Amino acid sequence: MAKTKIVKKEIDAEENIAEEIHNQLWFDLLEVTEKAQELGVPHVVHLGTQFFTRMALDCAPNEVEALGIVMEAIKVTKSTDELDELEGVWDE
Repeated sequence: MAKTKIVKKEIDAEENIAEEIHNQLWFDLLEVTEKAQELGVPHVVHLGTQFFTRMALDCAPNEVEALGIVMEAIKVTKSTDELDELEGVWDE
């Protein structure tokens, strides 16, 4: 049983580290987009989408999986936006 607790603590620590890295990346991306705001939002969005789509295509085992990664990100973002809109309705 003690061994199970140690493994659980290690998993929790790894998850915390991953969450910290995730959050820092988010803030770093926000900072980069702020620095590029003179280009305009459409240009920055296009460039970011192009960059991360290229990364997915380069890193995934095949094109179908790469595009699946990109589409999943769009789907999650869209569903999160829809949830945010519903929360506004529930707050009223």
